[in-house]
Amino acid sequence: MAEGHFTMVMTSLAIMVHSYRGGTGKSLLATNLAASYSKKEKVCLLDYDFSAPGLHGMLKVEPDFWINDYLNGDCEIKEVISEAYPNLYVGLANPDAEAIRDIVGKSRSWETEALNKTVSLRTSLTEMGFNKIIFDTPPGLAYSAINAVIASDLVVLVMRMESMDILGTKEMMKGVYELLEKPSVVAVNMVTPTQKKVLTPTLEKIFGEQILGYVPCLCEVKSYIAEGKQILIDEKLDYSDAVLKLARYIEGYCDSQE
Repeated sequence: MAEGHFTMVMTSLAIMVHSYRGGTGKSLLATNLAASYSKKEKVCLLDYDFSAPGLHGMLKVEPDFWINDYLNGDCEIKEVISEAYPNLYVGLANPDAEAIRDIVGKSRSWETEALNKTVSLRTSLTEMGFNKIIFDTPPGLAYSAINAVIASDLVVLVMRMESMDILGTKEMMKGVYELLEKPSVVAVNMVTPTQKKVLTPTLEKIFGEQILGYVPCLCEVKSYIAEGKQILIDEKLDYSDAVLKLARYIEGYCDSQE
């Protein structure tokens, strides 16, 4: 290398938003986390739930290519990414029934190659200037969720204050993320005041400092969703405040792990 020249090393933070089971409000939370970070930096939100894609209905984007196409080798990741809001870009999973049947019936060798492409897209998106990459994944242990775990720096597990969710989340953290040596934290979502008062001591005994935040369940949130509004961080809601706080806590946690 010539004297006086240097290579700039670009870095990004990849966050996987996951859950033990469906119905936790995971996708809405992932979308608003992405929107939170997009206030100050370039963010890419990826729908990795190929069996039940949801982001296409939340973000009104009509892509030329889907993430399915990228994983099938039919396009580059830059052709998948579309801008949904200023600084917030998305890569969507194909919601067509035929596409869902196709991707859930793939061979083991295809899944291995999909892992390689998932790791590669992390590098490509970093080179494209994205500071945050957020994977919205299917609940449980689908192969796409495992691929996202491997490509991510941190797993944010979204759970509700219900006994089945608490036990399942605990087992998933110990049986999957610790095995893969991947740091994981908990965001407790859709919390009622009574639940928080009664169950917080139990949760903190089980998860300790891995609980990064409690996001309230509010009728106002449901009303906004019914109206078709999904980005809620600019609304004067306790939900909005909790998501913005969670976004800061996630960054702080990642900084503490370095």
